[in-house]
Amino acid sequence: LKSADQPAEGAWKPLAAGPDGAFDLKPAFGGTAPAAYVRAYVFAPKAQKAQLAVTGENPWAAWVNGARAASPAVELKQGWNAVLVKVANAGKPAA
Repeated sequence: LKSADQPAEGAWKPLAAGPDGAFDLKPAFGGTAPAAYVRAYVFAPKAQKAQLAVTGENPWAAWVNGARAASPAVELKQGWNAVLVKVANAGKPAA
C-alpha cells in the first residue's frame, strides 16, 4: 500500500488481505492522500482470463503486467503477474 501524499522516497507499506481476499484502504485515506496504490502479485499456472474485482464508491484504475486494464476482464500470463490498482480519494467518508 502506498498513499500518494507520501514523500517520493517513502516506502510501500505491507497490507494484508482479509479472509475474503479484500484489502481495506480506509486507513490510507485518513489524511489528505489524493490516491492509494495497491500492488499485488498473482500466480497463474497457465495463461488465462481473470476478473478484477474492486468494490467501493471511489474511482479506480488498474494495470496488469504494466498494461492499463481497459475493463475488469484481464489476461494473465503463465507465471507471476504484477497487478497495480490505484484508488482515488473522492472525498468519501472513511467510516
